[in-house]
Amino acid sequence: MEAKMCFFHQSAHPGKAALEVDATQKSNKESPLMTVRDALNSALDEEMSADPKVFLMGEEVGEYRVAYKISRGLLKKYGPERVRDTPITEAGFTGIGVGAAYFGLKPVIEFMTLNFSMQKNKNKNG
Repeated sequence: MEAKMCFFHQSAHPGKAALEVDATQKSNKESPLMTVRDALNSALDEEMSADPKVFLMGEEVGEYRVAYKISRGLLKKYGPERVRDTPITEAGFTGIGVGAAYFGLKPVIEFMTLNFSMQKNKNKNG
């Protein structure tokens, strides 16, 4: 496998971040450009095709409109066993991911909103 260097930068289109991949080219002008969203989708696809233990789970990653388009096309390609929609329970599916990793699987967890994943239990005993 060929090593790749990745650089994040603003693309020519305002408001759209792009990922520049420079594998063997001598100048950045020859490098292909892609959005961060497409780069993440491509990386997920590559890892899921290389290892059947890799799976994706999160809110709206499969059947429910694929909110951020990161997982676009992956449900159709890998099926519902490897692309799992979850309820809005960030702490719950984070725990499932930790348990899955403990038993040798390779979960990729997508959070729709990071704020909810960082909430602290504020009960009297917490």
